Amino acid sequence: MSRIFLKKDLDLIVEEIKKGKKILAFPTDTVFGLGCLFNDFDSLNRIKELKNRDKHKPIPVMCSDVSMIEKICDLNNDDYKLLNKFKKGPLTYIFKKKNEIDYTISNGFDTLAIRIPDDDFILNLLNKLKQPLLVTSCNISNEPSIMKFSEIIEKFNGKIDLIVAEDAKSEVSSTIYDTINKKIIREGIITKEMIEEVLND
Repeated sequence: MSRIFLKKDLDLIVEEIKKGKKILAFPTDTVFGLGCLFNDFDSLNRIKELKNRDKHKPIPVMCSDVSMIEKICDLNNDDYKLLNKFKKGPLTYIFKKKNEIDYTISNGFDTLAIRIPDDDFILNLLNKLKQPLLVTSCNISNEPSIMKFSEIIEKFNGKIDLIVAEDAKSEVSSTIYDTINKKIIREGIITKEMIEEVLND
């Protein structure tokens, strides 16, 4: 059985994750997420198997702030413009990864997909862990995203280590913007026009 926590159990959740090889399902400011520590390759592979996810498809990264992003990505002036404008929320950036970041994390790509969530629980979790989390939607690949804690229990209880007992906030997935090729990969609440307005300012 999975261990069930409430958001108020943040310190206990951090302790469990730091023990190693822990997969956490938790509500985000978009859909329910499934995550592990940035450098936990074993849990990363478990997540891909659990989701029946294409092993060559990278898993996005959640960071608490720009300084955490700077440790794993090379940013330029346009990147800082976007981060300054949108800060946290439903925008995932494709940034150039730093050379020292293991290609196992990026699935052989020179880039990482990065998002700063607009959620105090996740931001506090990231800050206490002092490192990013690899986070994907908590569902089987190509199936609808999950919003409800009850659905997570029904489909994943016993298959993952830790679950946070609360519903997610929004059915709308984040916009994904490729900062290198200057194009939208997936459009959500933040539109192409909104991004171009910031970059052209």
